[in-house]
Amino acid sequence: MKKTILIMILLIAIFTISANAQEETKTEAQKICEYAESQFVVGLQIPSFIPYGNDVLNIQTLEGENIGYLETKNNILEAMECGETKENPTFIIKIKDDQTIKNIVGSKKPASTLNEEISQGNIAIEGTNFGSSVSSFFTKIAIKVASWFD
Repeated sequence: MKKTILIMILLIAIFTISANAQEETKTEAQKICEYAESQFVVGLQIPSFIPYGNDVLNIQTLEGENIGYLETKNNILEAMECGETKENPTFIIKIKDDQTIKNIVGSKKPASTLNEEISQGNIAIEGTNFGSSVSSFFTKIAIKVASWFD
């Protein structure tokens, strides 16, 4: 009986250590993408204060590692892919880590939290041409204003 319990404890310990080791070997991009996939679904309505109506947004870590892309049409999330990026995106969104996304999604005041993450440099929104650069500037202002009413 003691041997059986000892074997069970060892198996549980090995499984736990193995799971932790696999989690630690994931890149930050993989962690961000896995969390985003669990939270966001195709068909999600984009909040009206975020002007990404018909755009392609490539997502990267702050270090430039590709995470994936989002594609919107008529303010609805139409496509989301991990690991791949699109050519000629409208915007490049850079994110520090998966905790940044968790902070926003888990917040009771998501616009305020998003504004804080941008202010702290944990998220960067970059336009890839003049029009999208202007749009990203106004996006940051819209997020700041929305955070006042959040």
